[in-house]
Amino acid sequence: MFRDILGDGSNSLLQVFRTVEQEGSGWPTLTNRLMDSHCTNVGIEDQDSRFRWHFMRLGWELLFVTTRANVREPRIETVKGEGFVEFHYMLEGPVAVGMTGQQDPESSFQSGDLFCCRQTEDVDYTVWSGPGEHLKMSLYVTPAFLTEYTDFPFSRAAGQALTSPPAGISTMIETTLSADSLMTLRRMINFQVTNRRDMVTLTGLVLQLVGESVDCIDAATEKENPVQDLSTADVRMMAELRSRLHEDLGEHLTLTRLAKEFGTNTTKLKSGFRLVNGTTIHKYRTDIRMEHALALLQRRDEPVGAIGRAVGYERQASFSSAFKSYFGVPPKSAHQILRRDGGFPK
Repeated sequence: MFRDILGDGSNSLLQVFRTVEQEGSGWPTLTNRLMDSHCTNVGIEDQDSRFRWHFMRLGWELLFVTTRANVREPRIETVKGEGFVEFHYMLEGPVAVGMTGQQDPESSFQSGDLFCCRQTEDVDYTVWSGPGEHLKMSLYVTPAFLTEYTDFPFSRAAGQALTSPPAGISTMIETTLSADSLMTLRRMINFQVTNRRDMVTLTGLVLQLVGESVDCIDAATEKENPVQDLSTADVRMMAELRSRLHEDLGEHLTLTRLAKEFGTNTTKLKSGFRLVNGTTIHKYRTDIRMEHALALLQRRDEPVGAIGRAVGYERQASFSSAFKSYFGVPPKSAHQILRRDGGFPK
C-alpha cells in the first residue's frame, strides 16, 4: 500500500524510502552511523482510511517496513521487481491494530507463516489489499547481503532459486514461522523508536529476524524442494482467480475444482493467491459472501435461510453461525439494525 500512497508512480521501494527520508517531507528521520541506519515513521489519513508505517533501512542492503492500516476500500498497487529477496510475515491470531492516539496498542498473535520470494527486475506484479485492519511486516534484503553474512542459500537448489531465479520468473517458498521468530516479531511490532539508542536495539532485532528467517527457509528445504515459480502469466491468473471468486456466491468452489479450472496445481494456487492478495482463498471468498449477505439483508425482506442459500449456505443454522462470527450479531439482529439506523457499524 505504501508504494501507491507514498510513491511517485514508479512503484519503486527504494524511491519510497528516499521520499520519506528527504528533508521537508514532514516525517522526521532518525539516523545512526551504526550500519548507516535510518528510521522514519509516517502517518496518513486518506479517504476515511488510516495508515501508519515504520520504515527502517540498514544502508541500502536491508530494508524493513511495518504497516498498520485501517482500510475502507480495496486497494491495488503494482510491485516493481528490484532484485531483493523478500521476507513477508503473515501473522495470525488476535491482532490489535489501533489507529487513534500516538501510541500503538500491544499486538499479539499465536502463529504465522513466512513467505520468502525473489522477484526478478523484469517482473512486476499487482497486490490487492482488502478493506479492514491490516498488520504487515516485510524485510527486503539484497542477495549479496544474505550470501556474505548468512551463508544463504547454503547448497540447496531451493535456496539458490531465490538468489538466482530465471529471467521472467518470481520464485517463492512458504513455511511456518518458528517460535523464536514469532517472539522476535512480537518485540519488533511493539517496539517504539524515539532515539538512537532505540535504533541500536531495533537494528539488533532486525538482524536477529534475518537469521531466524533464513533458518526457517533452510529447515523448509531440508527434505524437499518447496519452491513455487510465479511467472507473469501466473500473476495474471491470480487476478483472474480473484474475479472468479466474486461470481455466483451460492456456488460451491473447491481448491481442486479451481486448480483444474485454471490449469494449475492446488499448491501454486494457494501460495500464489496468498502472496499476491495477502489472504487465503477461503477467507477472501468468505469476506465477499458475508458482505453480500449484509447488502441483501439491507435491500430485501427475505427469510434468513434464503439469503444464506444465496451466498452458499444450505443450512440456515450454518449461515447464522458464520454471519455472527463475522459481524458479531446474528442476521436477524443485523436486519433490525439496518432498518433502524440505515447502516451497519463494522
